[in-house]
Amino acid sequence: MEAVTALRAEVERLAAQAAPTEDAMWNQTLQERDTYHDWADKLAEGIAAHLGIEIGEHSAGMGSAESNNPWANALEAIQSAAQSAPQAQGQDAAPAEQPQDNELLADTPTPKPQDGMWILTAPDGRTYQADSPQRCCGLEQRERVPADVAMARILRASSEPDDSELLDWLDATNKRFKMGWEVGVSPAGNCRVQSVICLGNSEPVTIRAAIRAARAKE
Repeated sequence: MEAVTALRAEVERLAAQAAPTEDAMWNQTLQERDTYHDWADKLAEGIAAHLGIEIGEHSAGMGSAESNNPWANALEAIQSAAQSAPQAQGQDAAPAEQPQDNELLADTPTPKPQDGMWILTAPDGRTYQADSPQRCCGLEQRERVPADVAMARILRASSEPDDSELLDWLDATNKRFKMGWEVGVSPAGNCRVQSVICLGNSEPVTIRAAIRAARAKE
């Protein structure tokens, strides 16, 4: 029962984090806006310093004849410099490399982790060694939560009628992103629970169905 209580508390904590208040969302938006403005100012100042030009300060009345936009001034200056560069270098200058197509970028294979031994170091100095970063994380997680404990918690939660709303919350949260669940037990005995993307028009697998499928393979 203690495991179920702990699981309920963790789900409620995650649910609270997943629903920020309107004030928090507005504050985050304002902070992001200020950050973008700061970086835009730094970029414009860097261009001005590199090209040795004067871009001025922001002035009121954007769009009017009296207004001044240093971001636009910097952009215009760097575009003019880019257009004149090949002409200054002569006819033999190589053409600028064109941006890659998004479809081509999407087909670019993801590089595998570097071959060799990876080491994950915990704050207390403990280390976990494996041949990939994912397996290092898996070793650390299995040390904290043994496989039998993880599976017992899941099975206990799925069998408790009072906790059905917690499982429903897990399903509803994933379904918003067209994702279901997958539960498995490795040959070593550790339990694996993860979200999976639904392909095509397939329906997301519920957490209950995923648990039953894992138990059927035992």
